[in-house]
Parts: sequence; C-alpha cells; structure tokens
Amino acid sequence: MNKKAKKEVKTIRIAGVTFNNDDGTSRQKILAECLTNGKNKAKFIKYNFDGEKAIRVITEYGVIGNIPREEVQNVLSKVDLMKDITMDIKTFKNDSGKKIFYCDLIIEYASSKKELKIKKIQDKSKASTFPIVMECRNSDCDKLIEYSIKYKELNKNDLYNGLSNYEIKLNYSKVYECNDYVFPCDILFNEDKKYYEVFYKEHNKNIYLGYIKSKYNKVLNNIINNKNIINGGILFMGGKYIEYDYTDKMCKGEDDYSITLRIRYE
Repeated sequence: MNKKAKKEVKTIRIAGVTFNNDDGTSRQKILAECLTNGKNKAKFIKYNFDGEKAIRVITEYGVIGNIPREEVQNVLSKVDLMKDITMDIKTFKNDSGKKIFYCDLIIEYASSKKELKIKKIQDKSKASTFPIVMECRNSDCDKLIEYSIKYKELNKNDLYNGLSNYEIKLNYSKVYECNDYVFPCDILFNEDKKYYEVFYKEHNKNIYLGYIKSKYNKVLNNIINNKNIINGGILFMGGKYIEYDYTDKMCKGEDDYSITLRIRYE
C-alpha cells in the first residue's frame, strides 16, 4: 500500500509586529482584531527596502509585519507552489504585565503545480449549501469528529477537543470544536419519502445523519445531474466553543451542532 505523501508546511515567525504602520495604525491592534474575529488568512506583498527584496504580511485589516530578512529568499523561491497561508496568533505578557500579540505564519506548499492548479479551479468554482434536518444526536457528531481527526493532519489548535482548558487559557485564542470543517458524505434519494438523505462516509463508516427537505429537490437534482461536481461534504458547525475578547474574558458555552450539505461544482 502506498503511503500518502506528506504535505510540506513551513512555519515562520512574523517580524515587526510591535511597530506601527506608516499610516499610524497599530499592528498589535490589527492582530487583536484578527484574533477576536477569527480571521486567520494572510497575503504577501513584495517590495524593496534599502535596495533589497522584502515581504510585507497583510490581513484584511491591514499590515501586521514582515517576513524576516533571512527567510525572504527562501519564501520567494517557492512562491509558485504556495497553496495556503494561515496565521497562528498568540499572546504573552511582558515584564510590565502588558499583553503582547505575536504571530506565526503557516505556509502550506503544493507538491506540484498541477496540484496547485486543481486548487485554483476549486477556489473559482461555485458552492451550494443546503440545511440538513438532523436525525442524529450531538454525541454522535462528537464521535464522528473525534474519529475523523485521527486520520487528518490537524494541529491541536484546530479543534477544541485537542486542547485542555488550561492550554486554551494560556493561548487566549478563539477556538471552535468544529467550524467550517468538511467531512465526506453520500447523498442518496429516498424514493419512498421523496427527499435526499445524507450519510457520513469515511474509513468504512456509513452513518445516517439526516435529510434535506423536499423543497430543495429540484435544485439538488440540477446540480447532481447537470454540473461537474468537484467535491462535496457535510459541514459541521457549532459545538463546544470558547472565545477571547479585549477584556480577557473567557467565554465558555455549548451550542447544539448544525449541519449543512455543501457541494462544490463548476
């Protein structure tokens, strides 16, 4: 049996996060805003500094720092294979007790330009979502998530049940147990009940989760029969969660899961 190729991931600590930007905005406040609002995507902007190549790191709220000088050439040499760039924002308290935000960039590289091309096609494709009437218990969802992540390359920070409460408090991070994480599924039409049923399907498991109301049949039929489906899955939302806000208050709660069906197609 062929082993799955290990994906290449590089982690880089962003430099200059305590400085202000040229327009006077605080990079620390921008990092805090990203963390509070659950924003973890970043982009690069290349520029010249004192005659040398440099790279700024920018979020939707503004610039948060630079790629360290010693890493610039390495990053630029593989820019054509960059698949995804995410931020891991954390805090510590300095000697004066002030909270300081810092950030690691996690760069995932594609194994080939072909793989990257497929991802770009997926990014440009359309996606439709349909609410699922759940007929499974929340405890069943917990088990499915727990079972599935054993086979996924996830960091502990990706899901709440990978962190202890103590670790969460240390990180002051916003973490959902399951948020925008897609699981593979089967969509089967029930001829007797005249609606589509959704089954979780992975690693020889096929578990009934719920159904999609018949009012969506026409739209679903059109997608399934007339579109080039790229991928599809069930999207779990909710569950246990904690949040961080500017007042250092840790909010713990428990929401019921909701599930939607998401199909991506051209």
